[in-house]
Amino acid sequence: MESCEKCGQVVTLDSVSVTCAGRCERTFHAPCVNLSAAVADSLAADDGLRWFCDQCRRGNKRKLASKPLQRDSPQLPAEIWVEIFKQLSSWQLLRVRLVCRRWRDIVDGSLNARFTARFPKLLIIDREYQPVQLPLPVIEFYFDQTRIAAVGSWWASFGPNLTGITMVECKIMLPNLLAMLRQTVNLTRLELHEVIVDMYEANPVPDFRLDKLQLLVIEGVNRAENLELFREICPNLGYLQLVSCYLDERSEAFLRHVVDFVAVRHASLNSLEVDGDDLLLSELIKLRQWKLEKLVLRSGDFAFGNEITRIGQLLPNLKKLALTLKGYHQNKPSFLTQMAGLQVLQLKYDTLTTWFLDFDGIVCPHLHTLVLEHINCVDSCLAQFLASAPKLRVISLSWCKFDCWTEIFRTIAPCRRLQRLTLKCIEADDYNRCFFDYLDDLRYLEVHKCDEIPQEMLATLLSLCPGLEELALTCLADKIDGEILRVICGKLHRLVRVKIIGCELSERDAGYVRANCHVLESVLIAESFV
Repeated sequence: MESCEKCGQVVTLDSVSVTCAGRCERTFHAPCVNLSAAVADSLAADDGLRWFCDQCRRGNKRKLASKPLQRDSPQLPAEIWVEIFKQLSSWQLLRVRLVCRRWRDIVDGSLNARFTARFPKLLIIDREYQPVQLPLPVIEFYFDQTRIAAVGSWWASFGPNLTGITMVECKIMLPNLLAMLRQTVNLTRLELHEVIVDMYEANPVPDFRLDKLQLLVIEGVNRAENLELFREICPNLGYLQLVSCYLDERSEAFLRHVVDFVAVRHASLNSLEVDGDDLLLSELIKLRQWKLEKLVLRSGDFAFGNEITRIGQLLPNLKKLALTLKGYHQNKPSFLTQMAGLQVLQLKYDTLTTWFLDFDGIVCPHLHTLVLEHINCVDSCLAQFLASAPKLRVISLSWCKFDCWTEIFRTIAPCRRLQRLTLKCIEADDYNRCFFDYLDDLRYLEVHKCDEIPQEMLATLLSLCPGLEELALTCLADKIDGEILRVICGKLHRLVRVKIIGCELSERDAGYVRANCHVLESVLIAESFV
């Protein structure tokens, strides 16, 4: 039998152990090298993972005898990695972030709170201010309704380590903001949400650049000239969001600054979200060397004419397109034929009037997600469009109108691999009894304020989704009856979370659900959202 190289004791079959993937190939008890049982099990289960003892890690010049990584080596689900990483200290997590992009995304997405310092609301920061009880290490700052009157000496201790700053409804003078940013040489993300950044004279000339900044969000631009300054200090942006809340959305000055900003930095952008209209589009199509994969145009007045068609031609690699529409149009979105790789399509109409779209002959073979809001479709063209998208997994329909509920489910019937379905405020004039097939892959279903859906139809829909893991039934008045509750409790055995809010359930019905529903995590039943 082998012995642990650390403690010298025998490593039995029942021992939790790890083997070095380096040249020594020695075996250790997992606790002896500060590894949890969960981490040791993961190392044993995944041939793509490697662990090295201290001696082999120090011997960087030695040739390791580990197997080469295989492209098709199995990968653990993100949820498993989260549980493993929870066992690590904050300092260890910082090292984990550097291993690979996937681990960085998992840490930043699910464990980010471990490194975020959230300042109290309505805080006033002046020259005398000194923070107390900040978590260490801290790489993210979050300010909420903070008034920043000055930057004290404490900032120099934290600024160089920050990778993210978020400000929400804060007030700050431009020189103070620049003084803060000047010391954040490692900043990769900056978000300013409805932040008032004032300057009573001409903009100062910045004497620094944020070369590592990849994501910039300015939501609520109170001073268009500020965009010019950010354009100069952010040379390598990948994600840019510029949204005007304080200025007139059609302000020529604001649009001009947006166009100038995008014109200078568009070659590095892979995601762009801006306010705009056909005027903005006409300027954007003049640019070349686009690398965009995501384009979101909000608060626009777009007619599906030459400009939007040219966008399709200029962005062959586009994977996500979201348009917020105005005016009254009945159009055919033929520009989609230019976007062969499109995966996410969101079309939203921002007034009470509804758009009519004709999808006849439109094909998006790689479409994964479709979101329609205040959009009606001509005849049965939507069903034909969905049938041409075999990879579709997510459908969200809000404030859309159909002739009858039968049409809705006939429309989604071709989407046999659908995983998420959201129906909000759907209008349907009639109900014809119909039969439709099981949605075996559906994992998430939300039905919100669909007052006209027949109870029989709702019960049938639920019974044909045996794989549901999350269910949300909200604002359905008296639609939730005993039959629907029996379906939820008797046929949906894989539910993880259930939410029933704003429905007329008696205490007896609510008690029945809580007692009989096969739910792994949570059941939420409430009379209202308050």
